[in-house]
Amino acid sequence: MWNFVKNIFKGIGVFLKRFARTTAAQIMEDIGDIAVTTVQRVENHYPDATGKEKFEAAYNSLATILMQRGIKYTKNALNIAIEAAVAVVKEGK
Repeated sequence: MWNFVKNIFKGIGVFLKRFARTTAAQIMEDIGDIAVTTVQRVENHYPDATGKEKFEAAYNSLATILMQRGIKYTKNALNIAIEAAVAVVKEGK
């Protein structure tokens, strides 16, 4: 009987791990998409700004959007998302 219960909880744990990984991947994809759009908008609105100024504008805008949507993030995640978005935008030119 104990093994039966133990196996059920093990199966639930495996399911929850897969669910968490899938959810985390979706959130990262969403952040990436939002970051690309944000970087494009900053580039269009501030074409003469320095790289640092553009980064700060993109960072602040992205942080605001994510906060409004209830998406939790870290500073490092935003930095990486913006740097990756800049690479995507530059590649598309």
